[in-house]
Amino acid sequence: MTVIGLHEAVLDSLPGGLIVIDLDGTVLVLNKSARRILGFERRHGGENTLAKVFSGQPELAHILTETVGNLAEVNRKEIHVLNVRGENLLLGYGTLVFRGSDGEPLGVGMIFQDITRFIPVALNIQFIDLVNRYFMPLTVVMVLAALMWGAAESWEKYTAGGILCGLVAFNYFVAW
Repeated sequence: MTVIGLHEAVLDSLPGGLIVIDLDGTVLVLNKSARRILGFERRHGGENTLAKVFSGQPELAHILTETVGNLAEVNRKEIHVLNVRGENLLLGYGTLVFRGSDGEPLGVGMIFQDITRFIPVALNIQFIDLVNRYFMPLTVVMVLAALMWGAAESWEKYTAGGILCGLVAFNYFVAW
């Protein structure tokens, strides 16, 4: 294996996406994870411009162009993009500035991961939605039917009234 082959294998082994461009906006690296996350089926070589490669993801092109302009690195940022398959993704990203031994900038990069599945969906919101859609209406109907038909004994009416009041209070204080 050559040094270039090893270099490419290392880049393709990274679990996150990596994009590297030169200061003229030519895409130099688009690793395997970046292609997978963004939905690209083929490799984009060094002959491709930033605008051409990311025509469907102008947000990414903008971030990289802005990084070339201000040479400032950022960390722990988030952005919504559409991949080639049309899926809305939330990417966590950071930008990099690559400098030569003389300190002069050579290019910029972006590392990112798809964090869409980590968007917090509060469990209590799901639970409250289920209670409001199914449990509350059915319980209220059942309690009211028992009270109207007189099928309940006195202690059952007391218990049913307590359940009904509890459900109303739960809905008022928690669900709304």
